[in-house]
Amino acid sequence: RKFPVKVIISSVIAAIAGISLWIYLKPDLIGNYNQLEKYLKTQDWQKANQETIDIMLKVTKQDSKGFLDTNSIKNFPCKDLVHLNQLWQDYSQGKFGFRAQKSKYEETGNTIGRYNENTFNKFGENAGWQQQGVWISDLELDFSNEALPGHLPSSTILRDALRKGELFSRMNNCPPNT
Repeated sequence: RKFPVKVIISSVIAAIAGISLWIYLKPDLIGNYNQLEKYLKTQDWQKANQETIDIMLKVTKQDSKGFLDTNSIKNFPCKDLVHLNQLWQDYSQGKFGFRAQKSKYEETGNTIGRYNENTFNKFGENAGWQQQGVWISDLELDFSNEALPGHLPSSTILRDALRKGELFSRMNNCPPNT
């Protein structure tokens, strides 16, 4: 496969800057992932978490509302969702990301498409989002390397989209190599 000179030059610049070539070879991504990848690469989990939320809001055009509704999750662009998850998985060695969260969601008895308060609370506890029966605030998230698997990315707006597994349902409908 031949690449245009522009792509080759961009790839060289990206390699020098330590940015994934995947971004340059996937021009149909809606979000800009350069800053997120830098934060993940340096394991600045707090900034990466906030950047992820910002990207998700921008990609779904919900940044003015500040939350992700069911419709925005159902229509989340597959390439962007898969890419977000892949970046988190790659830079955390599989500890963080939506797939890690989905595993915990299912392990705690949750079923995609159905909300059950007891099993969702168990999921919250296992992800470290709930302590002694109380959901923690975004300010209380654990941004250390000792955080529980599946703890990140997280935000109150993301947790709301996970109650009935809408985000996981969308992931199931996205081919892994989009």
